[in-house]
Amino acid sequence: MTCRLWMAAAIVLLRTAAEAGQGAPAPADRAGVLAEARQLINQDRPKAAIERLAALSGGAERDPEVALLLGVAWYHADDHARAIQYLAPVAGTLEAGSPARREAVQVLGLSSFLAGRFAEAVPLLEETREWASSNTELGYVLGQAYVQTRQPDRARAIFAALFGVKPESAAAHLLNAQMMIRLQFEPLAEAELARAI
Repeated sequence: MTCRLWMAAAIVLLRTAAEAGQGAPAPADRAGVLAEARQLINQDRPKAAIERLAALSGGAERDPEVALLLGVAWYHADDHARAIQYLAPVAGTLEAGSPARREAVQVLGLSSFLAGRFAEAVPLLEETREWASSNTELGYVLGQAYVQTRQPDRARAIFAALFGVKPESAAAHLLNAQMMIRLQFEPLAEAELARAI
């Protein structure tokens, strides 16, 4: 009878181990989940990507690739606070100049801007601008962030570059003033208009 009890206990232990192993995907499955999540994000289905990444049970804390994809997915799902939550811890740990680092910094910068965290967004958007200098939308967002953080000279330089005018010209001061008025920074706009005149 002792032998039968031992065998029953062994079977229970084996079943428990097998069930526990089902929660964490094997490395090949992990790669498949990551690829599928990226495809879902590219298809504008971020919520489905987030659900799929949940299969990697708690991997975001330990796995920068999972955290990056979750951050990007939450950004596309318009939950910028959650995007920041996943991207902030990993953006600086990714290899400088790598596509993963660029994506993490860009999305973290845009998420910070959209969450109203302008001071945090500026250095991230500046870093992104180093490799995406021809991206007009990014330039426009960075210019707005400069206005929000009361850096009129930097804002003017960005807007001047976007519209192809010299940064110290009357046209650049006028453009800067118009942007400031849109953002309801009238006192700064008045100073720019005076410099334009």
